[in-house]
Amino acid sequence: MGGTPMCLDLQQILDGWNRTARERCARFLRAEDGSDLVQLRIDLGLLQMHADGRPDGSRDATLLDRASRALDAGQDIGEEEWERLHRELQQFNYRRIALMELAGAEDDVGAAEDAEPWLQRALRDTQHCLRILQLESRHDRGRSENVSLLPTLILNRTRLLARIESLQNRPEQAVDAIEDGLEALRELMREAGCSEEQCRDDPTLNYLVQLSRRIRRRFHVRRTLREQLTDAVQREDYETAARLRDELNRRPNADSPQVEP
Repeated sequence: MGGTPMCLDLQQILDGWNRTARERCARFLRAEDGSDLVQLRIDLGLLQMHADGRPDGSRDATLLDRASRALDAGQDIGEEEWERLHRELQQFNYRRIALMELAGAEDDVGAAEDAEPWLQRALRDTQHCLRILQLESRHDRGRSENVSLLPTLILNRTRLLARIESLQNRPEQAVDAIEDGLEALRELMREAGCSEEQCRDDPTLNYLVQLSRRIRRRFHVRRTLREQLTDAVQREDYETAARLRDELNRRPNADSPQVEP
């Protein structure tokens, strides 16, 4: 064949990007067609993914959406489709890691407003991974490696929500997100046979407890609206409870990411 052969050596791409244990291992770039890409540095190479939509760049619906529709309609999607869904989980999880690295890099240079789009994207992908795990659990298709990923996803979802809500000056919602994450992780530990004492001593749970306390102190949050609602119901003050419930229903929140999948 004529012409100069294309060089397929990845080293040319990796030159100047030497990864160490303490370095950021993700970067953002724009493709020749104008699409946004993220790269995740891994041992012996890298992963390149589209920043939005499906990580593989396909414009088709995600496998999760297709599988959910089929299963809701009472159809059996088959072993091959479950395997493809497992690969999609891995792809979205890798991109979640890359996006969180990019958000962390922006935070490190003090550009919190620049970090938020990456946080929103990471939240989107975290929710996608959790939805796949939930679907697998409902249909008894869970894998051991997927189940072990669940606590990590819940923790990261909690941290992302708390960070986004704080950046948007919604400290009460940040505290509520942390309390939700704490309860979800406690429930996982109870299901695994852990005692209440073990839950109290768990480093991850204690980290979230301290994070909630820091946000409460910083923003002078004593009781969130949701906590006040719980208090009102417990004392059977239903008029106050109705008013608080209406206020809560009018609130925006970060649970629905602004970046569309």
